[in-house]
Amino acid sequence: MAFFAKESGDLVELGSGSNQKIKILLEAAGATSGNIRYVPVDISANALCEASHELLEIYEDLHVLGIIADFTRRLDFLPAGRKLITFLGSTIGNFDREERIAFLRRIAGIMHPGDRFVVGLDMVKPAGIIEAAYNDSQGVTAAFNKNILLNLNRLLNADFAVEDFEHLATYREDLERVEMHLRARRPTSARIGDLGLAVECLPGETIRTEICQKFSRDGVSRDFRSAGLVATKWLSDVQNWFSLVILQKRAR
Repeated sequence: MAFFAKESGDLVELGSGSNQKIKILLEAAGATSGNIRYVPVDISANALCEASHELLEIYEDLHVLGIIADFTRRLDFLPAGRKLITFLGSTIGNFDREERIAFLRRIAGIMHPGDRFVVGLDMVKPAGIIEAAYNDSQGVTAAFNKNILLNLNRLLNADFAVEDFEHLATYREDLERVEMHLRARRPTSARIGDLGLAVECLPGETIRTEICQKFSRDGVSRDFRSAGLVATKWLSDVQNWFSLVILQKRAR
C-alpha cells in the first residue's frame, strides 16, 4: 500500500470488530516491515483485545495500540501523527445525513494534510435487489434485527418477548435508504428496567431499529465537501454496487 511504502504511520480502524477485513490491508501494506502501528477502535473491550492478540501472533513486527471507545461521540483520542483512517464495511450508512456530515467533519477536524481517510459505501442499486437482500429467504437479516431485542433484554434488564415481533425492511426510493423495523404481531408490552421505561405496542405498530443509506456518487460527494473533505480516489466493483473512497482534508 503506497501510504506506508516510504513513511511509517498509524493504520486506524474505526469499529474494528473482527480481523477479517483489516488482515487484507495489513498484508497489502506490509505489516512485517515494522512501518505500521495498527490502531483498532471498538466499543467492545473483549472483541478488541481478542483481535489484537491474534494479530500480534500473526505479525511479529506489528505494533498495536487498541482504543476502547465510542468513535461516534468523539475522535480526539486518536494519535496525532501521520495516519490512514479506515471506516470499512458500510457502517456510515447507518447515520442520517445530519449525523453523517457531523461525523465526517469530526474526521476532517483531526486530519493533517498528509493523512487519508478510507470509507466504505453501499451504493444505490435496483430496488428489487436491495429489497431481496434485506428480506433474505434464509432469515439472516431478520435474526440480526430481532437480536436488538435480545441485547436490550441482556444489557438493560428488559423483558421483550421476541416472538411478539416480526422483521420488516422496506426500501425508500425517495430517500435512497432501507428502513428496518420490528412490527408487533399482537398487543405486547415490555419494561426496560435499567432505564425505568415501559413500552407498549399495538398490533401492526413498529419500532424502527436501523436505517441503511445507499449512496450515489454525486450525493455523497456533496456530503464530503460539506464536511471539508475531498475524494482523491474511488474504487468500485464492476457493477458499481459498492465503493471504497479515499479522502483527504480539503485545502482552504
